[in-house]
Amino acid sequence: MTSKAPLHPLMAQMFSSGLRKGERKKAEILARSIGILAEEGLDALSYDRLSKALNISKSHVAYHFPSLSSLLMKATEFITASAQSYVVQELSHSGAGMERLEAYVRGNFVWLKEQEQQAKVFLIFYYLASQQKEFADFNLKIRNASRERISAILSECKISEPVLRAKMAQMVLDLVTGGALECIILPPSDKWERTVDQKLKLCLEQLHLLLRA
Repeated sequence: MTSKAPLHPLMAQMFSSGLRKGERKKAEILARSIGILAEEGLDALSYDRLSKALNISKSHVAYHFPSLSSLLMKATEFITASAQSYVVQELSHSGAGMERLEAYVRGNFVWLKEQEQQAKVFLIFYYLASQQKEFADFNLKIRNASRERISAILSECKISEPVLRAKMAQMVLDLVTGGALECIILPPSDKWERTVDQKLKLCLEQLHLLLRA
């Protein structure tokens, strides 16, 4: 008997009708897809693999996701929303200025530490963004949104000159993205949480150096 894929609370927000019977199956397909991608890689994801994993027909999978590309995009959208929810949570408990900027960085790494599978799938998204316009456009969209959020926080840090603020926002984004990718590409280890914590500490130190420059 195949066990059900665990469902994240954010899954319900991705479907207009919530998680009623039909949409719950769609969410289960999505959740299992993320697990397969994280554990076995992009080549392992197929209608056949999902039908066997969830004990449903391939046509049932295709009914919810007419193409693997649509499934991959939905997985990317979910993972992005998940990561953003951690950032928003950290920001909701922070003060203004530098404390808020630290919270933004910390939120990304808390997501990384608690959602290792999602983080590994995001690495696949970067590959897809280098190959397909749909994913490249989505990557540009989320990076622009991230820069805008960082820029707004930097304005609280008394960085009022627009060009300088834009450059610094890009530097902070690159710092966070680079630190996260360094964690993800490391060989599998049972020290994942410690690795992420160490990288977060380093990123926060670099953040302070950047703001003092």
